[in-house]
Amino acid sequence: MNKLKVLNKQVPKNWKNRNGSAQIYIPDGWADLVLECHEKLVALNPNYQIHQIKEKFGALRFYIGYNTDDENLSEEMSQIINEYEHKSNYVCEVCGEAGEIRQMAGIYRTLCNTHWNMQKS
Repeated sequence: MNKLKVLNKQVPKNWKNRNGSAQIYIPDGWADLVLECHEKLVALNPNYQIHQIKEKFGALRFYIGYNTDDENLSEEMSQIINEYEHKSNYVCEVCGEAGEIRQMAGIYRTLCNTHWNMQKS
């Protein structure tokens, strides 16, 4: 997804894939959530590093690194990440519309009614 290429500069070289891109594996519907979270994190700490962003159990997961002795900064960054991981529980991972976590055959996905019905058929 081209929209997320801006995140590549936050990924340390040793955390990139063989092709040199970030380890960001998310469905298209969550791209705006990821970018909003990124903007808030950069505002707090422009040097934070993305290690991985992915879907797990139907929700976003952010794995980042940063160097700081400032406990307040660390807490603020954790709160932002928690906020966006939680928000992803209510955003369809396919289209970005309102959704909810749904389970089928042991697989969890966050989907709107339309994409849930498509998944079931």
